[in-house]
Amino acid sequence: MWRGVWAMVIVGLAGCASVDIRPGSDGGTLFETHARVPAELTAALAAAPDCCASLAKLTYATLAEAGTQSLTISPASPAHAFDSGKSFFAAFRIAELKRPAEIVVASQRSAEPGSMLQRWPDFRMLAFEPTLLVLDAQFQIRRRITAAAPDGACATQALADVFAARLDLIEPPDDAAYLIVLTTADALARDGQQVCGVVRHGLSPVGTLRVDVGRIEIDERQLRFRVPVSWHPGLRDAGALSLLGSLVDESGWLWLGEKHLYFLTRHGDVLRPQLSLPYTALRLARSDATQYPAMLVLATEEAGKLRFEGFSAAPAARDALTTAAAWLGDQVPLGRIDESVAISVADTLPVISVEPGSSGFLSRLSDAALVGGSLVALPCALCQTGACTPEMLLSCAALFSTGAVAGGVVASGQELLARAQGRSQGPAEVPTHAAITLHKTPALDAASLRACLQAALSQGEAAPWRDQGITGHPQLKASAAPAAPALQLALEGIAFVPEGAQPTNLDELPVRLHLRGHWDWVRAGDALAQRLPLAWQSELHPLRTWLGDTPPVLRDTLDAACREIAAQSLATAEAQWRRH
Repeated sequence: MWRGVWAMVIVGLAGCASVDIRPGSDGGTLFETHARVPAELTAALAAAPDCCASLAKLTYATLAEAGTQSLTISPASPAHAFDSGKSFFAAFRIAELKRPAEIVVASQRSAEPGSMLQRWPDFRMLAFEPTLLVLDAQFQIRRRITAAAPDGACATQALADVFAARLDLIEPPDDAAYLIVLTTADALARDGQQVCGVVRHGLSPVGTLRVDVGRIEIDERQLRFRVPVSWHPGLRDAGALSLLGSLVDESGWLWLGEKHLYFLTRHGDVLRPQLSLPYTALRLARSDATQYPAMLVLATEEAGKLRFEGFSAAPAARDALTTAAAWLGDQVPLGRIDESVAISVADTLPVISVEPGSSGFLSRLSDAALVGGSLVALPCALCQTGACTPEMLLSCAALFSTGAVAGGVVASGQELLARAQGRSQGPAEVPTHAAITLHKTPALDAASLRACLQAALSQGEAAPWRDQGITGHPQLKASAAPAAPALQLALEGIAFVPEGAQPTNLDELPVRLHLRGHWDWVRAGDALAQRLPLAWQSELHPLRTWLGDTPPVLRDTLDAACREIAAQSLATAEAQWRRH
């Protein structure tokens, strides 16, 4: 009800507005506001005389200092037939403005000049789309800047900006001496665009604007990219960006100049660099557009260490950040920095154990449940022909579940009864005398295992790794240098584990060798390690082949284990190095 009342009030106050009422997709009523430019304004532009024979004859006000000023373009403003169409305009001389500088021309919602609606911002229905022309000292057009997409905030905030056109002024005065603010015939004729929650049938030839001039405190004469971002010092990947970090990190502009990359933040009328990185110091430039938010990660080298900086962009700036990241990546040729990745074997004492095998109860329980479910749902075999309806399929699923539960219950009862009668097959176990022999096997002492792993790691020279400006050289070292990326391998336990049922002849008991441990990965300059699990197991061999001082099966198995674990260590080190 109230929406309808307000709609009628708006229509009554603003002669250029109307409200369409139609059914919504959810069954409700949809109110859609439409705005048309008053005929008087269109006629005023058409009747306005062309003020000047050329751009050189325009009257230019002086714009030489940083600050903010209001600008009104009205039927009383001069008009000129530009190459983009006739328009009322405002013109400025900017040759005296110190470079680099930023000029932002933003429009707000306005009302017809002289209208009583000027007093009520909520009922101002006109929207002016500014276009900027930058002229050189000879009054030739050197740059044309169109406004960005309208800001959605103006739909609910009457004083918010509508359209904004931004000029980064970096050219010498002779190349950027004059600035003209106008609109275009395309904007005046544009029909159906929704701006500030209102469907526009043409944009306005007049409007209220704000001109912001800001100084940029950097020494650059070329701008390659400028992207709105948030800065996250030390961040190396988007996955490490927490919600708290996204709330407290600074927002500003990523400026890619001729020689440096800057992160700029606004301080009054000044854009001041909070970060300045020369391109010659860049060692890595990596982008990740698959994450939200899109992320750019940079690394520079300082005193032999890498310093990381992360920049995230909102969805609207995702493409701009990706393009800037690609350009930066081209500035970082492969091989600019060589990094030694230390791979070492910890001097640990693994625990040697002989463990009981599995009784196979879980496997038997699973088989019984499967059989029970299949028997109960046997009539549903007809469904394989495609003859079952969805309702029948649901019934079949219920039957199978019921049968599976019943089969599992029966199997559990049988297992308990068998154990009570001494008929259940328990876990296979290695005899005590054999367990003692395995514990004392000389080939399993810590020094022998470490030598085996070191020999496997040092066999052959691993190819260098290359990733966006860094070349990594994996090297076997006795200990890892704290400042360099490092992977340390540690064995924690060695276990002989029997599998299957206990045979009559215990010498034929199938036994598998298990190695357990971890890798500690330390990124360059970090103090804390990331721990990654390590597990390896051998093929099954009869117990008799594992016994003896240095049985061939054990020797060959350990050699194979060392080779495979060494290969896994190199692969793990490379994966972690590339990720970080």
